[in-house]
Amino acid sequence: MRQRTREVALSLAAASIVVAGCSGSTETAETAPTPGTNVVESTTTGSLSESTDATAVTTSVETDPPTTPAIETTAPEVTGAPDEPFLTDVPGRLVDSAPNVNSPGEIYELMPKLWLFIPSEPDPNDPNVIQPSPEDAEILAAYARYRAALYQDSTQNPLPASPSAEVRQATSENTYGNLVPLYAQRSSARQHFELGDGDLYRPVVLQEPRTDSRVTVYDCVLSSSRWVNDADGSIAAGSSDQLIVGGIEEVMVRNDAGEWVYGGGMSNPDACVE
Repeated sequence: MRQRTREVALSLAAASIVVAGCSGSTETAETAPTPGTNVVESTTTGSLSESTDATAVTTSVETDPPTTPAIETTAPEVTGAPDEPFLTDVPGRLVDSAPNVNSPGEIYELMPKLWLFIPSEPDPNDPNVIQPSPEDAEILAAYARYRAALYQDSTQNPLPASPSAEVRQATSENTYGNLVPLYAQRSSARQHFELGDGDLYRPVVLQEPRTDSRVTVYDCVLSSSRWVNDADGSIAAGSSDQLIVGGIEEVMVRNDAGEWVYGGGMSNPDACVE
């Protein structure tokens, strides 16, 4: 049975970490690094708050006036050889199938039980399947590297007390700094992440808002992973062994070297189209 987005913060993300409003106020809840935990880089206060209810997220990762995100629904023109992978320089391998993927496209197995799906054409039966534009390839490859690095860390038993060099390379400076104490907290609790039947990411780069150095990514994630206790593998408090379908809104930014890196995010049910 699928659970919907109100339970994403408890099961998909363990705790939804979002930027506080311009007032800088915060509210405290459970904190923990997790592949679904999205640490937002603020361009204003840089402060953090947490919520265990995805519907409690009221702030935006953008400082500009809110706009209606534009999602490409028509197939863009694709260049390059037909047999050339859309993403390059990503970990893992291309596979023929993955759970809950029923549309044409490329399936990247970033590590066992962790998949990222890039559609090759729209699916009239699934509005969450949206073909990316060629200019999105570099951004989505960076997104894949971040996800792979975070899962490689989080699934270790014991969990490392601080993020790996791979996570550092894949994230912005502020986002990395926000992850450091979260790793320490979950490591001290002697818990690590277990993939269960696996997690599937389906990122979509929005056409608006978008600049040369900052883009927004929507992802309707299907997750059956959970936090477990190191000693006996039992499911940790606040985690679930059920399939979770949840939307996340994330930001990719260019670092000082001009490379795309992960700049944070938050739970957003609008990222999953019914």
